[in-house]
Amino acid sequence: MDRRILTTRRNGIATRRRGAVVCCLLSPVLGMALSGCDRNAEDVPVGDHPNIVVTSWTISHGQPVSVQSESGEVTVSASFPRQDVVSNEVVSVLVETKIAPGFHIYGDLPSPGPFTPFSIEGSTDDQSLTIGPASIPETSDTADGKPIHRDSLSASLPIRFSELQAANYRVTIKVQFQACNDLVCLPPESCTIELPIVVSQSTPLLER
Repeated sequence: MDRRILTTRRNGIATRRRGAVVCCLLSPVLGMALSGCDRNAEDVPVGDHPNIVVTSWTISHGQPVSVQSESGEVTVSASFPRQDVVSNEVVSVLVETKIAPGFHIYGDLPSPGPFTPFSIEGSTDDQSLTIGPASIPETSDTADGKPIHRDSLSASLPIRFSELQAANYRVTIKVQFQACNDLVCLPPESCTIELPIVVSQSTPLLER
């Protein structure tokens, strides 16, 4: 056999052996690099990776806040349960209105008139909060053909946090109404509640 051919074959075998040794040495390094890429992928936006850590926040406010009308015939309180939420999730503030026995307040009137209907309006100075229209239950009773509420009613006020962070917020809730009995109607009144809201970071959630 030609010596040049034999030398070429030997060099090829030696090259393949060196390549195998290099691959064996680089395998752990490549494995570590690939593993590192997988860990860093958890920082991509939600929806781009099957396993993503999402920050969850706890919203609380302490005890319910109550305000009584000047006439003393209506009491309004605002509260909501402690709950865990994420950004852009809607939470509902519960607004309870209690009416003294023998009195009623008017519901949503079909047309403007001499009576002031029950209404709830929320506001805040914080631009990261969006307050929607209140959800008020329909009346189940009437007086002189007009819808009225007796005893008590529960309404909800939706609030959306667009950018949650650990901080103290404040929501102003204004409730307007007019209390009447079978003989007389009191002047229109309003109750204003300043509801403090505390947001703190809770345990991160793992979305799959």
